[in-house]
Amino acid sequence: MRSTFDKFSAHGYEVTPNRVIQGFCVTHEIDGILVRNGETTYLEVKHHIDPHSYTPFDVTLAAKAKWEDINEGFRRSLSNHFFDRVLIVCNTKMTLHAKTYADCVGLDHLGWNEPYGQGFDSLIDEKELYPVTILKSLKEEERDALSGSGILTLKQLLEKRKEIVNLSKVRVSRLIKEAKGIFDLR
Repeated sequence: MRSTFDKFSAHGYEVTPNRVIQGFCVTHEIDGILVRNGETTYLEVKHHIDPHSYTPFDVTLAAKAKWEDINEGFRRSLSNHFFDRVLIVCNTKMTLHAKTYADCVGLDHLGWNEPYGQGFDSLIDEKELYPVTILKSLKEEERDALSGSGILTLKQLLEKRKEIVNLSKVRVSRLIKEAKGIFDLR
């Protein structure tokens, strides 16, 4: 999720991760808060292991209910959090039912190529924030080692390569070569 926040920060948002906020009825755990140009957005992040799966309708339904309850809690002075918008971010597409409902009730959604030409993939491409997980030779334990060092993107890998101590120099060199190859293709 941290790489999601990095992408929003790179686009000029002030980002606050994970909060528990009092609503009117109950407390709610939210994934993040985005602030830009005086507008506050409640961020709901969904990650699917299978890139061919879809974000289901119940995600939009729950996000709408949280939004209403949190804002009602604000109106009744139970919390100091008010959200102008909700943004559901996922690394896949939404089901048609979820997308139709989100559009109808005013929830914004950002998925893979959704909205078309302006999706999550466009945010990544625009600032070249490619995740290290696109390296084909990257092993799971190497991914975890890089993540533990705060390296989530290819740019971070190239910039912080001297700080990587939990992988061999030979392996780091190969990963850097592969990362540079990806940038060369772009």
